[in-house]
Amino acid sequence: MIPRAPVALVLLAGAGCMRAAPLPDPGPCAVLPEGTYAYGQMGIGTCLAGPVDFAWLDDGNVLAVANANPFRDFTRGSVVFLDMERLDTAVSRVRVSDLALDAVEVPDFAADMALDPASGILAVTTRLSADARDRRARDPVVFIDASDPRAPVPAAVGPDGTDRLGVGWDPVGIDIDPATRRGWVVNRTGHDVAQIDLAAAPVALLPPGGPARVDAGAFEDVDGGGSTFGFVTLDAVDAPGSVPSAWTLAWRSGTVRAWVPDPGAGGAEA
Repeated sequence: MIPRAPVALVLLAGAGCMRAAPLPDPGPCAVLPEGTYAYGQMGIGTCLAGPVDFAWLDDGNVLAVANANPFRDFTRGSVVFLDMERLDTAVSRVRVSDLALDAVEVPDFAADMALDPASGILAVTTRLSADARDRRARDPVVFIDASDPRAPVPAAVGPDGTDRLGVGWDPVGIDIDPATRRGWVVNRTGHDVAQIDLAAAPVALLPPGGPARVDAGAFEDVDGGGSTFGFVTLDAVDAPGSVPSAWTLAWRSGTVRAWVPDPGAGGAEA
């Protein structure tokens, strides 16, 4: 049997160099949580974070800036309202926190804004699809009541008293016609344009071709199955006298293709 050599356990201790890692601090504009936190856990407050669009309000005395929060440094994006009457033109640099009046949080990836002058509603397109598995999500336009731009608040003018309306896949651009109070939203991923009616209560998404109405009509439920129906008429908006060539009607048991009159064909087909 070969004897084993004794083993000595040697502990080496060395002087280590430790450096404090400061917490993120964007400045007085942010809302910092209690305790330790990281990027993505701070409230955006009145900070700028990826500004993407702006709108002049109150005859140019208030500037609204939409923040996309592209790096997710904060919990959400925002629209911040800046008092331009506080701007000191004698200096070359002014802090946003010195001009900020207030801010309204919106989902991340805001893209564009438009104002409805009749109501003072500021409509903001956003592209964050929360919990979505792909990009096919009905992302919303968010509404802000900026009738008093020095005290903006979320506007509960959407369906079910919310401050938003789903319009399509990745809405980016928006424009509002002040005469008709109709808004048009460009959906980047859906490759389509959504039309919204800001004069409706709540704000409504309009079908292609214009607003619809249901007219009364005679109908006999022959089999007693509880079926009902209504005639839907759409106002044409693309050209005078034009009508869509076809619509699809859907119900619980299937679909049927229905044709509507063609003004140039000299007859009707149903």
